[in-house]
Amino acid sequence: MSPQSQAMRKQNIKIDRGSSTRILTRHEGNTVVLDSEQDEEMALIHNVINEQCSKDLEDVISEGEKHGVSDKLRAVWANDKRTMRSDFVKDQKKNCTGQRNNRWSYVTIRMALAVFSRSPAAYEALKSFNILQLPSRSTLQAYTGAFLHDAGSSSDSISEQLAQFILHDAERVKKGCKPSMKAGALIFDEVKVIGRLLWNSRSQKIIGLSMTREDLATLADVYQELKDESNQQTSYIMQFLWRDLTSDFDIIGPYYTSCTSFKNKFVYSCVIETIKLFHLHELTTLLLVCDGASSNLTMLKATHGHFGVYSISNEGDDPFTVQPVMINPFDPPNLIYWLICPTHQLKNMINALFSSKSEGTKEFIQQEVSFGWKSILDLWERECRRISSGETRMVPKLKEVHIIT
Repeated sequence: MSPQSQAMRKQNIKIDRGSSTRILTRHEGNTVVLDSEQDEEMALIHNVINEQCSKDLEDVISEGEKHGVSDKLRAVWANDKRTMRSDFVKDQKKNCTGQRNNRWSYVTIRMALAVFSRSPAAYEALKSFNILQLPSRSTLQAYTGAFLHDAGSSSDSISEQLAQFILHDAERVKKGCKPSMKAGALIFDEVKVIGRLLWNSRSQKIIGLSMTREDLATLADVYQELKDESNQQTSYIMQFLWRDLTSDFDIIGPYYTSCTSFKNKFVYSCVIETIKLFHLHELTTLLLVCDGASSNLTMLKATHGHFGVYSISNEGDDPFTVQPVMINPFDPPNLIYWLICPTHQLKNMINALFSSKSEGTKEFIQQEVSFGWKSILDLWERECRRISSGETRMVPKLKEVHIIT
């Protein structure tokens, strides 16, 4: 390097050091006065961080002691504290303007989420003191997906996320990437409700109950909510997510509730309604991804005009072939392809083989292709070869315990 560039670097370091010194001196002279209410809020924040977060760390260390890795965990924690502290200080310096276009490192996001996820009120109080520069509530919600819209097709929620998607795409174009084609995969899954009450913290309303009226007879406040016909017993939720195939952006779709396990006709109506919702926002669905539940498989057949058992015919090489594709009802003649989640397929196959009788066969052959333990063993051997050569695994969910008979 030339002497001139070396002198320029020294000058930049001197200017940066002087600027940091002035900012530090200004902050040292600042005093934040808290009234009695704010003082109580600050005490609440301290308790959240000191008790809950510290307890989580102690639990991790205790679990590590059972496996003999507690010393390594403590060393990792000590190293993380050193590096994260410097990154956090850089964030405070970089984002001192308080502008909306501030950028945050993952360290600040993780620290903010640690408080926000346990007590949103405490986080809002801490941010309002203007002692620390912290991400906004909407930024944290973007990381957690906690937009908490109402059940059913929520157009407002999609519009809010679409605006963020457009900004995200514009940033990618500035970096030299091609613009998004706004074509993606629609992923959905059915989950069972574990909690007894479903509470929407945005609308401040109960949106579902997993207990019946008789179960809640002694809970007077909740019992009053049951008078509202919109508050139905909720035992299952079907959640949708739209993933753009030409970028790394996800849009949280609608969710639907049910007091019983979803039937295939209701699932079909939810899928069609969701495809329509995204189509109205100019987001195209090219792929539908789900697990291999019986209701989903029945719905897949229904998209081809079939219900129940297929009749035997002489058409084609395989009379039972089901083409995993359907015409997009809102954008014909374009097609939508079905994909059963490979992870679920692998899990179902392993469970079926484990549950087979000891005297029965664990292998079967169809069209000269062997299925069963041998295929799983071959897959595991290929995974081991990829790991030894430093290549990415093809089936990360497959473990050695799966093939131990």
